[in-house]
Amino acid sequence: MRELEVSNTGGGPAPGPEPAMPFVQEVLRRLSEARVQYCILRNYHSLPHGLNGTDLDLLVNAEDLEAVFQILAETAPRHGGAFISRYRAEALISSFCGRTAGVWWGVQIDVFPGLTHRGVPFYDARDLLQRAQDWHGLPVAPEGEATVIALLKELLTNSCSRKGYDKQAAVEYASDPASYDKRLAVPFGPDALAAFKRYLARLDSSALMRTAARRLRWALCWRPFWRHPFQLFATKAIGLARRLRRLFRPAGIMVAVVGPDGTAKSTLIAKIRPVLEAAVHGHVRTTVAGSNPHGLSGGLRYVLGYWATIYPSLIKRPCIWITDGYFYDFLFAPLRMGIALPEWVVRGVALAVPRPDLVVCLGARVETLRLQMPEVDPAELNRQMSCLRHLCQADARAVWIDADGTPEDTADRVLAAVVVRASARYA
Repeated sequence: MRELEVSNTGGGPAPGPEPAMPFVQEVLRRLSEARVQYCILRNYHSLPHGLNGTDLDLLVNAEDLEAVFQILAETAPRHGGAFISRYRAEALISSFCGRTAGVWWGVQIDVFPGLTHRGVPFYDARDLLQRAQDWHGLPVAPEGEATVIALLKELLTNSCSRKGYDKQAAVEYASDPASYDKRLAVPFGPDALAAFKRYLARLDSSALMRTAARRLRWALCWRPFWRHPFQLFATKAIGLARRLRRLFRPAGIMVAVVGPDGTAKSTLIAKIRPVLEAAVHGHVRTTVAGSNPHGLSGGLRYVLGYWATIYPSLIKRPCIWITDGYFYDFLFAPLRMGIALPEWVVRGVALAVPRPDLVVCLGARVETLRLQMPEVDPAELNRQMSCLRHLCQADARAVWIDADGTPEDTADRVLAAVVVRASARYA
C-alpha cells in the first residue's frame, strides 16, 4: 500500500472529531483487525477526524461483504446506534443514527462488493484494492483514479456528469492513457472506449457525452451476454428481485409531526433535521399541512402527492420525509385549516390517505401552550390533545411525546422514537 503525500497548509490545529467518528473509526479498525481487504473510494481528505458532511464509500471483495455487514451490525449498538435504513443494490447501503454521551450522530456507509453497473463489473475492483494508497493509516483509492471511476459510474447511471468529475477525470486519464486503456478495454471493448476518450478530449460537447454514455452501457450489456449469457440473466434477475423487494419494504420512512398550536412543531423539525440528514446523506424532505405542490385541493392532494412524490423517493434511496401536520390537522383541527365539512366526510377521505411510518403526537399542559398562543381557546386545546391521545392508543404507529420540557429534550425524545421505529423494520 503506497503512501500519499500529505501537506498541511492550514497552519491551525487539526479539527476535532465529528459525533459519528468514534463509530466510524471503530468500524475501520475492526475491518483491519479482521483482515478484510478494503479501501475508501473518495471523500477521505477530512479523515480520520471527520467526513465533512459526506457518506463513507468502502470497496471490498465480494466474499467479504457478509463479514463487513456483521462488523457494522455489531459496532453500531456499542455507540448507541442502529440501522435506520438498509438495502442492497450495487452496494450495501446502510444509514445509522444513534446517541453517544448525550450527543446524537448519524452517518451513511455504502459498502461496494465490486465496481458494477446493474450487476456487471465495469472496473477491476481486486486490482484497485491491491493498489490502494495510505492516507493517515487508512487504505484509500488513488485520488485521480477514483475520479475516473466516479465519472464512469455517472455516465452509466445518469448519462451525464452531474458532480463535476469530468475535468479531473480527463486530466487523470491523460496522465497514464496506456494503463487506463488496458483496464477499460476488457469491460467495454475498443469502440466504447474510443467514444469515452473522444468525450474526455471534448468535455464541452454534450453530444459526445451522450454518445459515450450510450456506447458504454451497450458494451456493458452485449459483451457479457455473448460470453456468459446465463450468468448475465441470473445477475439481472437478482437485481430485479432486489428492486421489487423495495416496493414492499421502502428504504426511507415518512414521519408526521402533529400537535396543537404552541407545541413548536417547526422548531422541533429544525432541531432534528441535521442529525437525520447526516444519517441519510442529506435526503430529508419536509412539508407542511396545506402545502400543495400538485395544485389539488382537499384530501386528494395527499393521496396523489404521496404516490407521485413521496413513495417513489422512499423506495429509491434512504430518505426521510417529515410532514408538519399532514392530514391529521384536517382531522383534529379542521377549523384552523379552514375546513367546515361534516366530520364523517373528513374521516371518510382519511381512509384513502396513506399512513406515515411514524406519527409524533406532541402534547403539553394547556397552561404551557397558552403562554405561546394566549388567543387559543383552552377547551379547543383540550379537545385536540384528547384526540391525539386517542390516536396513540388506537394506532401503533403513533407515539405520544411530552413537549412540556425544553426544545432540546423534546427533540431527544423524537429522535429516539424515529430510531426505534425505523430500526424495528430490520429487527
